Parts: sequence; C-alpha cells; structure tokens
Amino acid sequence: MKYAIVLGTAQYDGRPSRILAGRLRHAGELATAEGLEVITVGGKLPGDRFTEAGVGRSYLREHFPHLTV
Repeated sequence: MKYAIVLGTAQYDGRPSRILAGRLRHAGELATAEGLEVITVGGKLPGDRFTEAGVGRSYLREHFPHLTV
C-alpha cells in the first residue's frame, strides 16, 4: 500500500465537519504508522469558498506536518 485516500464529506467555510475530521485523523495516524502518502478528494457546492479536498489538506498539514499530502 502506498497511499491513504480520504473521501470528502461536509466542510463548513474552511473547517472540516466532525466526520471529515475523523477520516482525516484516521488517515493521518495510518499514514504516520505505515509511511504512506495521503490523497484527499472532494468537491464543493455552489457558493462554497473551499473544497473538501483543500480543507482536508490544510487539516493534515496542520495536525500532521511531517506527512506528504
């Protein structure tokens, strides 16, 4: 396995929902333990300023700065 892929779910004006934060936290822990890269995916709805993927990447960079995202 080379990658941990995080599927997007809701984000609220640049902040991940509880579900998205949980997915990101789990992926970050798995990636740290196994030496994986993380890929975040997800879109945005009309009117959103941020994408789910971008919010995920920002979250991981803040909480797991040693990872490749």
